[in-house]
Amino acid sequence: MIKVTTQGGETKSVSYKSGMMVGDALKDAGIEATKKATITVDGKDAGLKTLVNDNSLIVITPKIANG
Repeated sequence: MIKVTTQGGETKSVSYKSGMMVGDALKDAGIEATKKATITVDGKDAGLKTLVNDNSLIVITPKIANG
């Protein structure tokens, strides 16, 4: 099971599939990532094509303009 957390504190769990990437997990969770967001997987910078593992934690954090 993969957990996807957004900055607002919403957490969704999605089923892991072999070869799954961040983009797949976000799609399964019903979350749309934008270029204005930072994505981490298990605490490391990631992109939509980053492979995930079972039990990974994906965190989506919006970038703050001029912040």
